[in-house]
Amino acid sequence: MTRLFLLLFTLILSLCSVEAYGQIDSLSYALGYSYVITEMEFEKNLLKNENDFKEYLRGLEDNRKKLFLGQPQLSNDSSYMVSYALGGMKCRYIVDASYRKSGKQFPFFSCIIDGLRKVERNEITLPADTVAALAFIEKVIKENPNPEELDEETNCKFFTSYGIMKAFHPGLQAYIEGTMPGTQCKVNRQAYAEGMADFMEALTQKPDSPYFLGRKQAIEIFLTLLRTDKIDFDSYLLGTKAALGLGEELMTRENVVAILKTEFFPQE
Repeated sequence: MTRLFLLLFTLILSLCSVEAYGQIDSLSYALGYSYVITEMEFEKNLLKNENDFKEYLRGLEDNRKKLFLGQPQLSNDSSYMVSYALGGMKCRYIVDASYRKSGKQFPFFSCIIDGLRKVERNEITLPADTVAALAFIEKVIKENPNPEELDEETNCKFFTSYGIMKAFHPGLQAYIEGTMPGTQCKVNRQAYAEGMADFMEALTQKPDSPYFLGRKQAIEIFLTLLRTDKIDFDSYLLGTKAALGLGEELMTRENVVAILKTEFFPQE
């Protein structure tokens, strides 16, 4: 069973019915258990020992707290969370579009992230920095009809400027009000930039530590929960802990396999 196949499990949760196993959600537990087992196989260089397992779990739990605030859905009265989620969703669109266009890894995501992080850390002086960023973007586009021929330094500066300007898109507040009529949420541009940068890192950069790998997994669950509420993070976390040997095994591995087969291969 491949990691891609297990990722598919989380993406089609909205098509599945979920039954409780005692006080836990059985499918969510089984997914957490099976996913991390697969990660241990594919990421042997990162998940080698108990300390690595603890770091993976710490990354998963840290981002869980950040993304969900203890709840498995967004809070419509939280300007921070709505803006953060909006940044994450926009990031997914940008990443998907780049792959559809080129069919390969886009080389300058890290430069876009640099621009977004400047906004997140409040390192932008308004309006001077946004005016300068926009002027540079327009200059490059005007002078270089074939952007593939740009040198690496100019390209990176271009996409850093692009990252800065994405956080200052003029239509963000109107978008929030259009999707949530009557909302009191005001766009938080630092949170929007943070969400876009966090998700872009998770979707485009190879994990270099067990902690980052855990944070990446929390973001993948978050993306799933934007589409469906058919996953319980607490149960998912219990399954992950059990598979890592850091928590009580509430279901046998045989039961985990049986639940996944029943949910995804009912005719077999």
